[in-house]
Order: sequence, then C-alpha cells, then structure tokens
Amino acid sequence: MAFIIITATTLLGCLVSLILVVRTRKFYKGDIYKKFRGEAKAADTEMACAGTRRSSGRRKLWLIYRGRG
Repeated sequence: MAFIIITATTLLGCLVSLILVVRTRKFYKGDIYKKFRGEAKAADTEMACAGTRRSSGRRKLWLIYRGRG
C-alpha cells in the first residue's frame, strides 16, 4: 500500500511540474521576452556607437604621437 501512495504522489508531482513548465514557456514567449529582446538590441547599438568613439580617440592619439595632430 505504501508503494502505491508514493507512486501516486510522484506522478501527481510530475504532472504539476509539467503544467508549470508549459505555463512558463508561454509566459516567456509573450511580451516580456519581446521587451528584453528590444533592450538587448538597444544595448548592442549603444555599444557599437561607443566602440566607434573609442576607436576615433585612438586614431587621434596615434596622430598626436606621430606628430600629425
């Protein structure tokens, strides 16, 4: 009898876990995931602009070092 109780409890826990997995996947496919994707794209654009400024600063330093700036 104890084996049946343990088995039933385990199967019930498995079912609840699967339901939560499905709900979580639906949640992350929704608007919240799109929001984070948009923020990541904005951060990439910002980093690209910062990289351009940094490289132009290096160019200026190189020209000054070479006596052309």
